[in-house]
Amino acid sequence: MAGSRWNRLSGDLAVATEHEFVRRIRPLLRVLWPALTETPQRQKWDSFGIDLVEWVDEGPFPTVVQCKGWHVQDIGTDQARQVDDSVQSFLDSGVSCEHFVVVHNRDGRFETFNKAALQSLNRLVEAGAAHRIALFDRQQLLLRVKDSLKASMIAGMRDSAVRRLGRLPHLFSHDREYIESVPFDRSTIRLRRNEPSLIESEEHDARGSVAQIILRARGLSWTIVEGMFGSGKTTAALHAAQARDRVVVLIACRDLPSTGTLSFNDVLVHAARELDLWERFDDGERAILEPLAADSAIRSLSNAAAASDYLLVLDGLDEHRAFYSLGGLQRLLNQLIDIECPVVLTTRSEHFATFFDSYTSAFAELSWKFKPDVPIPLLRLRAWTTAESVALIERVAMHETAEGAERLGVLAARVRSGDAEREYGTMPYNPLMLRFIIDDVAQRGLDTSDRAQLIARWAKRKLWRDVNSHAFVASGDVSDTVELLMRALERLAAQMTETKDGEVRLTESLSLEEVRRLVAAETPFDVADVLTNSFLMPIRSGRGTRVVFTLRVLQEFFLAAFYARHGTRTLAAFPADIRDLHSDLVQATDPESGAGV
Repeated sequence: MAGSRWNRLSGDLAVATEHEFVRRIRPLLRVLWPALTETPQRQKWDSFGIDLVEWVDEGPFPTVVQCKGWHVQDIGTDQARQVDDSVQSFLDSGVSCEHFVVVHNRDGRFETFNKAALQSLNRLVEAGAAHRIALFDRQQLLLRVKDSLKASMIAGMRDSAVRRLGRLPHLFSHDREYIESVPFDRSTIRLRRNEPSLIESEEHDARGSVAQIILRARGLSWTIVEGMFGSGKTTAALHAAQARDRVVVLIACRDLPSTGTLSFNDVLVHAARELDLWERFDDGERAILEPLAADSAIRSLSNAAAASDYLLVLDGLDEHRAFYSLGGLQRLLNQLIDIECPVVLTTRSEHFATFFDSYTSAFAELSWKFKPDVPIPLLRLRAWTTAESVALIERVAMHETAEGAERLGVLAARVRSGDAEREYGTMPYNPLMLRFIIDDVAQRGLDTSDRAQLIARWAKRKLWRDVNSHAFVASGDVSDTVELLMRALERLAAQMTETKDGEVRLTESLSLEEVRRLVAAETPFDVADVLTNSFLMPIRSGRGTRVVFTLRVLQEFFLAAFYARHGTRTLAAFPADIRDLHSDLVQATDPESGAGV
């Protein structure tokens, strides 16, 4: 059986005997029969020929399993007699089942044993004690488990993409409206051996579905999708992941572990851990099954069929600290060289521009594996034009109240004429910022705003609505509760940074324990109330539950707001987006500016 992890597991099962074999095989059997529970050793049920059972209070048991862990290497008549004894014990017990299974720790090459054991098992069917019977050697069982884990991973990855796409609508009033055809530039990065890489422009200001372009990739290919914050990279990746004709393995980089050396196996173990597959397993079982699921995923992505059946998307390289260095990026991409399916990487424009040499150095290995001149498709998402912005405004207006629709009609007219730029600058042409504007205008009408003021107003209204809908107040005053939540979010954002080489960078998450501590220090609220009524999202990880901001721009905003509130006048070591937000907030609260949020 291919794969060292599976080989080791097979070897472990081969040397496990008696109850130790039952203990080691149980997590694997529960992949196939989730409700199996172990019977007490050397007690009543064990004497009935039952090691594991799917229990029901009345009627036949759905599944009964008898495990045979033998010391001898070769099995035959003696071992078949032991199976027959277990069959007789079950018949004598008077209980019955739908499915009776015998699994043993040898392989399937012992024909004398196999024939005799199946004859014994058929006695159960003839007597009406079982409707179906099965005999599995350890290799057969492992293959069944491997196939089941693979199917569960595929279904889980699809479900995960659906859930991720569904997380955004709760942020905005009408976020299910999606503009599929958007402007972008199409280029090709040419990686040349021992020469500088080049970007060759192929199509300027094209229009189309980025999600569909991503899905067209076949074979050994790499694609980079880059754009400014809020330009729709993640949205396009999530819509691509809804495809039914192939499996899109979508990895959100910011959800990955942020400490230690990050290998691709670590990435997939974490991705497997994030799926809703493991709730029925205890911690010990999960420790066995999650790496096996990741191994199955790697095997699936690395075989010949992967070229057309799978697509791997690493979304938001800029949102993980490991990929800010050439070493971290190169380690990851070098491990992806053996992946046979297309790979798509998304990142912010500033990250791509700053680390272009790192990308091309990391990709250089490809030119040695495949061919001297490796083309890497590059899609650069452009700012929206009037057409896309007006289309989104009008679609949302169709679902608004009469008053909200009227206000959005005014906004659409101002965008068409270009007058909206006086109130909002270029923000109406950024898909994410346009969502903020639409919510803001539908509630209060047009208003002069910079980005920070717009997010601040929107965030407070969003918290107000959430707090009201959950009957969650600190002292009977919703506005006090909202202010406390804003302060708590600022403090949490301030904790999600690290300084390296004189630069301050955002980190991806905080532990739930750290969030609980900070929330208790800032507010009288329970952490569950804050997670329910804010812009935070819990994610599972190998280090326990972690907490992230739902949108990166909200993490940036609350970080800037923290330093603006505490009187910091400059953030020279911080990224440019945070400096800009901070500058807007400082100016808005400066009495001499005449401005205010």
